[in-house]
Amino acid sequence: MQMDAIETELELAREELAFWRDFVVWWGRERDDTSASRLQAMLECAERRYARALRLRQMADLH
Repeated sequence: MQMDAIETELELAREELAFWRDFVVWWGRERDDTSASRLQAMLECAERRYARALRLRQMADLH
């Protein structure tokens, strides 16, 4: 994967993770419930995507 594509994926993953973190906080304030299973699943998915993107970038930096 080219470095530009990796940087783009990392930025998109960072934005997605920030969105879901903010959304869970907002949801918790509005509904007094941050444990909604679907929200937690989406947040975990975003965290995994971000972790993968970071690993890709680290691997690219090594080469």
